[in-house]
Amino acid sequence: MRNKFLGQGEGGCQPIRIVQACLSGLHYAIRYDFSVACRSIFLW
Repeated sequence: MRNKFLGQGEGGCQPIRIVQACLSGLHYAIRYDFSVACRSIFLW
């Protein structure tokens, strides 16, 4: 996505990149936070 303040990045909407960023953040949250890991296990 494009940063409108710095003028960097690619223009347009890229849903695959957004999903990848969400999954990456969730991966680290599960890995380093026990409460997130427990919640994600019980919600599946």
